[in-house]
Amino acid sequence: MKYLFICLCLLSSYAYAQSTQRIVFVAESPQSPDTSVVFTYNRIHEKNNILKENGLFGNPLTSTHIFRQVNQDWYYKSGTAWKPFYLHAQPVHPVIRSDGVSCKLRNMGRDSLAGIPCTLYETSGSGVVVSDHIIFWFSSRFGVIRIVANSLALVRKDILNGSNIE
Repeated sequence: MKYLFICLCLLSSYAYAQSTQRIVFVAESPQSPDTSVVFTYNRIHEKNNILKENGLFGNPLTSTHIFRQVNQDWYYKSGTAWKPFYLHAQPVHPVIRSDGVSCKLRNMGRDSLAGIPCTLYETSGSGVVVSDHIIFWFSSRFGVIRIVANSLALVRKDILNGSNIE
């Protein structure tokens, strides 16, 4: 009985240490007030500033990327190593492996969205074709807040509504 109690305590503390956030993107169109959900993915917050992004860079069922936030810098897990994804002091060109394909994210400089400074990453790589041309707008505070794919621009609903901005 004592061991069962200990196991239950450990399991509940693990479940308590993580929470899931549903990240919702809507079409960004100044001509249309339509805010229909176009793209979603799950972000799992774990202890020690670890984030699991399920489906942001690839298939939502098979693609999970693990990130670690250290102050303003972000690192991603590649095998057993942590590699820089975003460094506030210098440009980084991370290579994300998703669904068996390596995709290089080329740093295109900086811009801002709703007053939030962002670094723009453009996809490139041997497994990426022209129709996969995607630009991710990345904020060190919020992560990816805007995605531009060909002629479609998606923005996080909480950013668009201003509900996540102080």
